[in-house]
Amino acid sequence: MLLLITFLQKNKLLPCCMALSVFTLSLSAQAMSFQKSINRLQAPVMVTDVLQLQASERDLWPNDVLNTEWPESLQGWVTQEQVVEWAKTKGVTTESLTWKGIKKSWLQWCYPVSLTDSQAMISQEIQSSLPGYLILNSLQVDERTIPCIEEQAKGVRVVNVSTPGHEGIEVQLSIETSSGTYDAAAQYDAQFSAKALKLNAKAAMNTPLNKLDLSHVRVPWRGDKLITESELEKYQLVKQLSKGYLLSHRDVIPIPLVAQGEWVKVTLSHGAIQISTQGVAMSSGNHGEEISVKVQDSPRTSKATVVAKGVVNVSV
Repeated sequence: MLLLITFLQKNKLLPCCMALSVFTLSLSAQAMSFQKSINRLQAPVMVTDVLQLQASERDLWPNDVLNTEWPESLQGWVTQEQVVEWAKTKGVTTESLTWKGIKKSWLQWCYPVSLTDSQAMISQEIQSSLPGYLILNSLQVDERTIPCIEEQAKGVRVVNVSTPGHEGIEVQLSIETSSGTYDAAAQYDAQFSAKALKLNAKAAMNTPLNKLDLSHVRVPWRGDKLITESELEKYQLVKQLSKGYLLSHRDVIPIPLVAQGEWVKVTLSHGAIQISTQGVAMSSGNHGEEISVKVQDSPRTSKATVVAKGVVNVSV
């Protein structure tokens, strides 16, 4: 502002006395206004969290008013007139009630849920919900994800635990209040180790996992969905793997109920009549899938539906 006035004076575009008048107006315009970005605040909300006061104005406000909580009655759309009337009831002098800026603002606040008292319970729930994983560091909640609700919490309960990433845990919470419950989620920073199955020898594509030479190891978890021992009967390799490889779900496919080249039981159905024979599967398939099968003593192949392990059905 001063630079503009000086420029205008030097170029004789503004008289000296007029410059003084403009500068005086600028000073008198300093007053209270709403703080920027106050749509949603975290309790406790203080007067200084809501109002922006120039230094020259702050001295006119009693300290016990500036350092008090903003009144709960002034929420939602709050106008400058409401603020001025409330300030007068607190003994704020008339000179300090000059208003500047927007005429009204939306004020809303919430209560951050304290998870400190529930930390031990949450840690125990996380560990029990992640069998096979060991948490390598002390759990720390990501403060940006701490739930903030419309009233003060009375209790916290863990509903579910998941690992959306290998360096984090998402905890679904049920938060009890005087008027009911809130569903919320918080993120915890964590590093894991996991049980893994390691190949002791090179393995060929399509080898069933239960035929592999494997050993158990514990490794830092990097996010892959690792194969567990209970899944060995269900899968086979989708590609050739080298010695020392750690098995994960990206390396396997389900073992088909019927594999190409194997002998199968063939049931032939015609209405209520059903007979059984044998045949050779010409392709692989799982339950409900259609494959080709060469029935024993038949010169041609037929289409059959996989109905069970090693069993197909031909409708004639």
